[in-house]
Amino acid sequence: MSTRIEGRVLRRGDYRYESRRREACWHAGVPDRYPEVIVLANNEDDVVAAVRVAREEGLQIAVRSGGHSWSGSHLRDGTVLIDLSNCGT
Repeated sequence: MSTRIEGRVLRRGDYRYESRRREACWHAGVPDRYPEVIVLANNEDDVVAAVRVAREEGLQIAVRSGGHSWSGSHLRDGTVLIDLSNCGT
């Protein structure tokens, strides 16, 4: 099995990382918490591959499903954020 991800993968410091991190919270009060990797999953295989990346890099997993979280609980330091908001599964 491959760890190839069809969707977009953004690491801290990458172009568009900060804008996507901010977009992951629906209000202006975005918490100062920074995932190491944001995976914008396109499908189920991307989710599986993102879990593998987290395991290989020793990171925890956080999930954004597209709903509204006032606290931005899906934004966590030291995680792989799997963003399912555009996932077709």
